[in-house]
Amino acid sequence: MIRRRIDGLILASQQAPIMLGMAEFFLPTGQNFYDIEAVSPCTTHVIKKTDFMTVVNRDQLWESVAVVEAYIIQVMSQRDRLITSRSATDMVWGHLELLQQEPEEIRQRISAAQYIRDRTGLSRSTVMDTLARLKRQGAIQLQRGHLVCICID
Repeated sequence: MIRRRIDGLILASQQAPIMLGMAEFFLPTGQNFYDIEAVSPCTTHVIKKTDFMTVVNRDQLWESVAVVEAYIIQVMSQRDRLITSRSATDMVWGHLELLQQEPEEIRQRISAAQYIRDRTGLSRSTVMDTLARLKRQGAIQLQRGHLVCICID
């Protein structure tokens, strides 16, 4: 998970293999505004900026770097679209769609409400009321708070 350091808001969930942190190499301040948290066992590799730049230049990998960064921008743009939705229902629905795409291991580990709250900043009551309404409407199925399925498109 990628968390915003200032408030802990989860900005994105990623699965291996993925390269993270390249954009920070290009910031003039060298600051990092995010924390990366593994939710399951994984292997990580850290590389110094100078070593990274040497390999990218030597092996002419700038196009590959651009592709990875474009993917990250796309993920962040999707997240921004979800949290700037016009209504809480739209925000909840969008995050339910993201949750449905997560691996089963993740979906069983975290409740739908917590997943949404961690990523939106919506209040618990707003999230719970919206989930209850969607469940009553037959739009979603929850089991002990965990998303089973989205029943409509």
